[in-house]
Amino acid sequence: MVQLALKGYHVYGIDASEECVRLTAERLRVFTRDASSFIKRSGAEQIDFPDGLFDGVIAAEVLEHIVV
Repeated sequence: MVQLALKGYHVYGIDASEECVRLTAERLRVFTRDASSFIKRSGAEQIDFPDGLFDGVIAAEVLEHIVV
């Protein structure tokens, strides 16, 4: 996420882990000046972004958490 923000993309992230959210938010503040990029604590079942907001979506490190 931070790497994309460094390349000039506006990024929005969610993660279920409070620690991951805290670390990523800190890295966004330290390494980027883009105030529109952010991460928040949420699960994939509770995504509350409006339809059509994103040009692309990346789901990283998700498959190992899916229970069948």
